[in-house]
Amino acid sequence: IINISNDGEPALIFNIKIDFIGEPDDVSVIMRPDDFGMEIEEYIVRETAWLGMAWDGELVWGIDCRQDQFVGFDPITEEIVEVVDVPDYCFDMTCDGQSFWATFWNDRLQQIDRDGNIISTLEVPVRSVSGIAFDGENLWYSGVNNYLDRCTFRQISTEGEILREIDCSDLIYNNHYSIEYVPEHKGGNLWVMGLEDFYQININGEPPDIVQHMQIFTGEMFG
Repeated sequence: IINISNDGEPALIFNIKIDFIGEPDDVSVIMRPDDFGMEIEEYIVRETAWLGMAWDGELVWGIDCRQDQFVGFDPITEEIVEVVDVPDYCFDMTCDGQSFWATFWNDRLQQIDRDGNIISTLEVPVRSVSGIAFDGENLWYSGVNNYLDRCTFRQISTEGEILREIDCSDLIYNNHYSIEYVPEHKGGNLWVMGLEDFYQININGEPPDIVQHMQIFTGEMFG
């Protein structure tokens, strides 16, 4: 901020020179708190019951759980451009750039190709898996064995090896249903949709902490 004032004397003459020295090595992208929760855009896609969302770099994907389909929506043309029939009722989904990963509210994660075929199945040590996300290399999932395990996030390789386990039960008190990992959000990579709450969580430090939080309507909790 540059403040320039004149107390009544003749007009000031000044020059400002700006030198561009290059982009920083690490740019942290994080939504400003004043913008958190502000509606940016609304799309009318299809009247159905929706679960889970994912982004593949071009299309927004959602689960039509009435039709058991992954639906690819182009936000530029505002049209459905791809539909994938899936073999079972899916609860949440993510995209690794080539294929999909889905949860089914049981103890398994499944990798599904663009034709709806199951490529691989990973068994995980929880009774009910809800959310799933991809961080560019590995998977994250949330799941429960009982009420006390209501908010534990685990990072695993695409072969099923557990890499990290983060207990956020002291931060999030309600059940959660969908998660997303955004690598560019250095100050809080993990986004969590709960029963009545939406969180951005910083999981890079110990202990994890909530960056931003807002309440939502119960009917919006599955996106």
